[in-house]
Amino acid sequence: MACYLPRLTLGARNARIAFLVKERNAAGKLVPVDLTSAATPPGYVTAFFRKPSGAIVSVQCTVETPASSGVARYLTEAGFLDEAGLWEAQAHVHLDGAPTVGRGLFPSDLLEFEVVAQLRPFSPGAATIPLPAAALPLAVPAPTVA
Repeated sequence: MACYLPRLTLGARNARIAFLVKERNAAGKLVPVDLTSAATPPGYVTAFFRKPSGAIVSVQCTVETPASSGVARYLTEAGFLDEAGLWEAQAHVHLDGAPTVGRGLFPSDLLEFEVVAQLRPFSPGAATIPLPAAALPLAVPAPTVA
């Protein structure tokens, strides 16, 4: 089952994408995986992102504190969110370098989120949208004090 995130803006930096990693305990209940041993080598957390074009990229994640919460995150960097459309993401936690699921390797739920274009470009020299002269206030009256 996929989890849905709010829309992100094309080119956004420092957007927090968080992954909750869970496993079933002896009673069959889903509980967070303690990521303490993934926070330092040989453990690590990798997130895989499928762009709208189908290209897959991977990045290293940071384990959030407390590590027992089972949450790892990636903060987007400049140029990362470079395609508008539907993205998918999944983190893989490697607790001890073991290559098998359930023995040191835990995948997160699949995330889906949409990346949308900005309403107007913000780059220097970009075209601006002029407002009609009638829309610009000539004077702003001061509030009256009774």
